[in-house]
Amino acid sequence: MGKRLAIAVLGVVVGGLVGWIIATLVGWPFATIVGLITGGIGAVTWAERQHRIPSVEELERPRPISLTDPRDRP
Repeated sequence: MGKRLAIAVLGVVVGGLVGWIIATLVGWPFATIVGLITGGIGAVTWAERQHRIPSVEELERPRPISLTDPRDRP
């Protein structure tokens, strides 16, 4: 949980900075607020995708043999 929270906070910070830059360049004062919201949502969405449960099709598909994976060594 702590890792996801850190990613969300990082997304809010980066989104706020990008929004602030856009607000400064374009002159739209709400860009910072939009950047904060979209940065947080984007970061949380990305974090959730990293921890998603694989589908049945993905689990049933054979794993390709890797030359570097120790599970594939005799």
